[in-house]
Amino acid sequence: MPKSIGGKSVEYIVLDDASDPTNARKLVERLVTEDKVDLLMGPSISP
Repeated sequence: MPKSIGGKSVEYIVLDDASDPTNARKLVERLVTEDKVDLLMGPSISP
């Protein structure tokens, strides 16, 4: 993953919702309200 895009540094935050929709919602709310993220990507499913 790139460390910068267009000369701007990028910080990646990876969280595990344990495939639990309730937990996923809480994590998204935290990312938006506390971490003030500019972009959300997901979900990603792994075995």
